[in-house]
Amino acid sequence: MAKEYDWLTHSIENAARYWSDQSNTEAAARYWSDQFSTEATARWWVEHNAQSASSPNPRLDRKGWIYVMSNPAMPGLVKIGYSMSDPTERAQELYTSGVPLPNVVEYELRVDDPSGLEAHAHARLDHCRVNSRREWFQCSVMDAITAIGVGR
Repeated sequence: MAKEYDWLTHSIENAARYWSDQSNTEAAARYWSDQFSTEATARWWVEHNAQSASSPNPRLDRKGWIYVMSNPAMPGLVKIGYSMSDPTERAQELYTSGVPLPNVVEYELRVDDPSGLEAHAHARLDHCRVNSRREWFQCSVMDAITAIGVGR
């Protein structure tokens, strides 16, 4: 986890430096605003705004899946995630001894930037997040799909 945090801190500092140098007040304001209350929002901002500083990010060159899952044992909650493999396979991976029923894939979409799109959706629904360390949100499937769609 420390390694991830170091990457994130370094990236945010570089992004802030870039946008400050460019005199882009809107982007700089986004950086300094409360949007950075979650790691997911920070990651989305770094990957979508600092990317234009032409720092190649190999993670953005890989196609993958963004998905919305539900679980009948947890009504009213949905999971928004991404996977480089088929979402149905991911649902099977998540069906462990700690989950009473298997997850149901409600929506899936193959995209160029699955991790960035996931981070964007998580940021948009942060107020619905059940646990800051999990990808489960208290919202409808349609709200989750809408949050994913807004980013593109």
